[in-house]
Amino acid sequence: MREYTSYDVNGHRLLLKIAALGDNNDWNMANIRFETPLAKKSGSKKSHVTDMLQPVLSVKKNIYGEMRLSVVSPETPTQAKLPKGIKFAKAFHYIGSTAPKSNTDFSLYGNAKRGKIQITFEGVDNSGSTKLYAYYYACYESNKGELRQSITIVSTGIEF
Repeated sequence: MREYTSYDVNGHRLLLKIAALGDNNDWNMANIRFETPLAKKSGSKKSHVTDMLQPVLSVKKNIYGEMRLSVVSPETPTQAKLPKGIKFAKAFHYIGSTAPKSNTDFSLYGNAKRGKIQITFEGVDNSGSTKLYAYYYACYESNKGELRQSITIVSTGIEF
């Protein structure tokens, strides 16, 4: 009996044998948690939602003087709801005859409402003979106010 009850180096040998050979019921009865499925799991650092998710932006309608965009979550593409931990889906735009050189060329247009964005081209000078294009990207803003720059840019010609 002594060999099971007092082993100073590795702890209580009887409890170690129950932990090694017992089942879940035995572990509960002996209140054993060390190296068993009942042991407390170490907490893992939660990654930021904005690092993982990127909204899917698409042009739904391109009519004279306006455009309608759709923003959906990649997790639930058939629903307009925002993912958990997300406050807004923000849309950025750039209008020009050439492609933007960097994300700093874009300006904030607004937040998507129910997964939709209505774009109007009031104040855009279309008097030139060159065709103008609209470039868009969307990103999520987390509840903490963090933004992640999108890598997907959608472009289309503007109908005037």
